[in-house]
Amino acid sequence: MGLFFKKKHLKFKLYDFNDTFSHQIQQINSVLENYNSVAIYGAGAHGNTMLNFLNQNSLEKIKNCFDLDTIKHNKFLQNSDIKIFPPQKEYLDNIEAILIVTPLYEEEVIEYLIQNGFKGDIITTKREIKIKKV
Repeated sequence: MGLFFKKKHLKFKLYDFNDTFSHQIQQINSVLENYNSVAIYGAGAHGNTMLNFLNQNSLEKIKNCFDLDTIKHNKFLQNSDIKIFPPQKEYLDNIEAILIVTPLYEEEVIEYLIQNGFKGDIITTKREIKIKKV
């Protein structure tokens, strides 16, 4: 299998990734200031990477992480003491907000959390930072 490309002269606009990304991270840190107990949903690469960009105040508010992957349960996000749990009611009860870092599955995760009795805010990151009150 192979790919063939034809060279053309294209007009394009460069996307300023650094500026936009930095702004999004600032927004997330700003939103997290409003909570005392936050969880991250997604123990994969996005969840682990997010820890590198949160400020110290935000990191201290992260109480646990949720993921459906049973292999990850009762383990920790990399280089942290943030334990990974299944998103079940017993672990959701003391959480004020959940930061979803699985943008491809955001709608499914929101539905799943609501069905499992989560009562708090859901912070989404797919296209922009939004807060959904549940």
